[in-house]
Amino acid sequence: MNIEFHWSPESNYADQEAVETELREVFQDIDLQPCHPGTIITYLDISGPLNRILKGSVKCQCGKTLTTFTGDSEASHLLFTKNE
Repeated sequence: MNIEFHWSPESNYADQEAVETELREVFQDIDLQPCHPGTIITYLDISGPLNRILKGSVKCQCGKTLTTFTGDSEASHLLFTKNE
């Protein structure tokens, strides 16, 4: 699965690469069903007190949202909201 990550310009999180690696593993375990073959685009933002809240949106390359999620800044605890 090809995944492209786009971080919010306001996100000033030092360990973006570790979060992306963790998300790649998580995305393999959940059943993401893009409507078109190709790259899945993931938009990310870290905010909140002490930059500890991760928010994200996963979209098919056509723009349809596959899922959104929130969790801790290390992406070790995530809550997904699957779109139908």
